Amino acid sequence: MDYNFDEEMKCWITGTKTYVEECIGRIQALLPPGHMLCTHNTPAPYNRKASHPEEDKSNFLDDTGKRQYQMLVGMAQWAMTIGQMDIAYAVSSLTRFSSAPREGHLELAFYLFGYLKKFPNKQLPVNSRPLELCPTLTVTKGTFKADFLEEYPDAKEDQDPKEPKAFGKPVQTSVFFDANLAHDLVTRRSITGLLVYVGSTLVSWTSNRQVCIASSTYCSEFIAMRAATEEAIYALFTGCSCRGAYQFTCDNLGVIQSAAMKDADLKKKHVAISYHCVCEAVAAQIIKPIWFKTNENWSDICTKALSGLKQNAILSRTML
Repeated sequence: MDYNFDEEMKCWITGTKTYVEECIGRIQALLPPGHMLCTHNTPAPYNRKASHPEEDKSNFLDDTGKRQYQMLVGMAQWAMTIGQMDIAYAVSSLTRFSSAPREGHLELAFYLFGYLKKFPNKQLPVNSRPLELCPTLTVTKGTFKADFLEEYPDAKEDQDPKEPKAFGKPVQTSVFFDANLAHDLVTRRSITGLLVYVGSTLVSWTSNRQVCIASSTYCSEFIAMRAATEEAIYALFTGCSCRGAYQFTCDNLGVIQSAAMKDADLKKKHVAISYHCVCEAVAAQIIKPIWFKTNENWSDICTKALSGLKQNAILSRTML
């Protein structure tokens, strides 16, 4: 990773330019001069016209093509892991075909690296200042702990007595989460997207298919909220000093309201488990549900193929 101090923002920034340019150079050395990666730059990490690779019916790659595809996906996975969060959805979509990739999947992998070639210097600021959330957000009213005292009387944050004292001043923590219902046109599984912030620093990002099939948007969003809750609880043990509960932001008002209602009627077992996991965390004041308008939910970048314009609007609030 690359590190440098930004005098204007008065904070450190991290980037992946050195690694990405090294990958692009190695790939281009293996390709013929007229290859699409050598001649074109792409505006987004994923081709929206081919946003469902599970429907690809092109020929399977031979052994040489398969190794090439696995090399590209491996490089992309590492770039995403060390800071290139804008390619999380594309990497998640392509990784699942590593064992039996098709020609169309290889084209999508090259398309992804065309994007990295055009934008090799995306950077993440390391900033402890509070996240500047949109002023139009609506916060669910009511005192959550009081609503859940009867249902979860013993709810409290787990603390290890041997845990060292948190370092630094308390900082605001936030989680954006979303789900794309039945995104996979073959299995109809949904996708969960998570963005975790400590202060204004993005510290974790996730784009994964859900393990069970959700029958409604409400169901898929609650599964995503449970995953976000587990991520928030894990982040409590990273040594950061957190100020208050995690701000849990979502664009599904029904899910946010249910997270503040102890009498919600849930008939499906796996949804009920997610519900109680979330509500217990609310009662313990680990998380605080907040509702956002759909166009302000930044975790969209991890659940679907966005246009270059919309993706850049989200990245302008997260990356440099």
